[in-house]
Amino acid sequence: MNDDQFISGGITDNNPKIFAKLTDDMGINITGNSIGHDLVAVLDRDSDNPIILNNFFKSGLNDFKEGEVLYPLKNLKPGKHTLSLTAWDITNNMGTAEIEFTVVDGENTVLTKVFNYPNPFHISTHFQFETNFSDIPLEITIPIYSISGKTVKTIEKKIDLTGYRSAEIEWDGTDEMGSELPGGVYLYQIRLRSNANESDLNIQSKHQKLIIVR
Repeated sequence: MNDDQFISGGITDNNPKIFAKLTDDMGINITGNSIGHDLVAVLDRDSDNPIILNNFFKSGLNDFKEGEVLYPLKNLKPGKHTLSLTAWDITNNMGTAEIEFTVVDGENTVLTKVFNYPNPFHISTHFQFETNFSDIPLEITIPIYSISGKTVKTIEKKIDLTGYRSAEIEWDGTDEMGSELPGGVYLYQIRLRSNANESDLNIQSKHQKLIIVR
């Protein structure tokens, strides 16, 4: 949903976009000339109302063997949903993929699936999270504490979130002076802020645990 950072089972708002990358050595069939061989998405297993995506497929530059689909969905009900996508190559071989996602009511700001990977780590780790706010710039603050509660590092970064999941914030396990922190257990928290599009987003996660190995 929205971009290639999404993982099945994740969250969205009620207006997500279907996003797919397709590749086939024989080329993708989007002509619609063969009955039942369209590029099709099915929402919530409602096969009586398929979404035809032929006109939303954009092939790669000078390459008919791969491309992307981006299709907007509107006003989905809160709760769990399924989405399947079926594609054919020009020799009539079929491929199907399915994901699950949960629509979160736009009136409720959600920050979930907060973790860092790898954990434990030696050289570096990436902080990851999901939120139901998309297509907005975010101000992210990640304070990192010793187990005694002392702040040893504060990471601040601005990102333009195009999807519902971020995994781009990396940390090398150093303190504010750039010195390696000793191995051990540390705590951190992810805080999100944004005033874009009148969203007035201000939310923080529970404290999470990370381990540095030296």
